[in-house]
Amino acid sequence: MPFYTTKSGGSGIGLALVQKIAIGHGGHINVESKEGEGSTFRMFLPIE
Repeated sequence: MPFYTTKSGGSGIGLALVQKIAIGHGGHINVESKEGEGSTFRMFLPIE
């Protein structure tokens, strides 16, 4: 969901852009979230 943010100074485009880059290179993004602790985002790209 692009353009979603909970930060007052954010645009919300960052993660959507990273996902498009990953997919464009044949990779993907993995997200793990724990309520009250935060989230971990991992980007995987294939080795050619």
